[in-house]
Amino acid sequence: ESFIPICIKPFIDWRVQMSQAQMSFVSGRLTESQEGFQWENINPATEQSLGPVFAISDLEYEEGLKEALRAQKLWAQQTGTQRGRILQRASQILREKTKELAKIETEDTGKPLYESLSVDVTSAADAIRRSARPSRSSGRR
Repeated sequence: ESFIPICIKPFIDWRVQMSQAQMSFVSGRLTESQEGFQWENINPATEQSLGPVFAISDLEYEEGLKEALRAQKLWAQQTGTQRGRILQRASQILREKTKELAKIETEDTGKPLYESLSVDVTSAADAIRRSARPSRSSGRR
């Protein structure tokens, strides 16, 4: 269970609002970027600004990479059953948040909402659910 807070706790706690998206998400937490470089995220359909996106510094990148490698080691220690439960929960959360995620995807890409609803979020949830099935070759259940 210690793996969940490191890797998908932010996904489970879908409290990150668009206004907070101005911050960098590194190593499981929102932080103000040290880089200073930013660009505007524009909705291509409306040409309206969705807000600034901040670049991360090399140090933040290295910190995030180290955390990802640490999380992968924890993930590898989980049994197939444990990983399956985590992935099933992630798939369930995606489905619960389909409308919210589809709206964000539509604003970010400019694609029609029905496409984000019926293809993007649903396909991601399906792929995660398929990955949740224990591998016969893994030997760990």
